[in-house]
Amino acid sequence: MICLLVAVLKIFMSFCKKVDNPKRLYFCVDTAHAYSFGYELTSPEKMDAFIGELHTTISLEKIELIHLNDTSSNLGSNQDRHALPGEGKIGEEMLKRFVLDPRLIKIPIIIEPPLIAFEQQQQLLARIHSWYDAR
Repeated sequence: MICLLVAVLKIFMSFCKKVDNPKRLYFCVDTAHAYSFGYELTSPEKMDAFIGELHTTISLEKIELIHLNDTSSNLGSNQDRHALPGEGKIGEEMLKRFVLDPRLIKIPIIIEPPLIAFEQQQQLLARIHSWYDAR
């Protein structure tokens, strides 16, 4: 699995087509990385455009995992600084919108928060689980 860390998906896909067996490639999309590489994810329209670009370039069926992360990095900064979901630049509502999008909802997610206490981890997981319960 390749973590999607490039700013231009089309350039990345041209690289993937040169792999011996591209049908065996699957992808992980990290929301913090996408934002820090210039994908604006803070409005419904921009989020939908990003999902649309994922669909037209790599195909949503090729996404095997979502790294659901917020970021303290600025848009386009190319810096990898994760923040707790809802405490960064992307925000909880847009992260929630992303993972609950009908086109992505069945893709497993993981979170990579900054170092936090076990109790905080449990609260964070419960909050994210509640997004699914409320839909």
